[in-house]
Amino acid sequence: MTKYRLEYNLDRDIWNWYYGANYSENGENNFKAADDLEVLKKIKGLKTLEEAEPILCPFLQGKLDNPESELNAFLKTATSQFEELFDKACTVMEDITKHPIANEEFTFYVTTFPRMVVFYDEGIVFLYTRIDNELWGMPMDGFMHE
Repeated sequence: MTKYRLEYNLDRDIWNWYYGANYSENGENNFKAADDLEVLKKIKGLKTLEEAEPILCPFLQGKLDNPESELNAFLKTATSQFEELFDKACTVMEDITKHPIANEEFTFYVTTFPRMVVFYDEGIVFLYTRIDNELWGMPMDGFMHE
């Protein structure tokens, strides 16, 4: 049986924000919150992750500390969906592809930056914290898509 770990890791989210802002196409058009855009503009163009950390750490910690944040709503929904549907999703994907799931274990890092990074060999998937009609039925669809 395939195992998984679902978690929010502040350091991983900081990493995704920095590299997403400076080395990917994701950016201003993918944010809806003004505070996210403001932080994005502050870190875009910084030369190192270390320069971005003092900006990102308190900002992202504030999202985590706020029980009403989109991050915490996503974590609650994701935990519930994964407990209920993960095993079934793996079985369905194996049935469709006629191949076993690529990894015996997955780590899902929840991220507040709109970029879902995947490290296939390590079984690591970043899941973006949006739950709305624009992005399918996240978060389980995010796993199945990736």
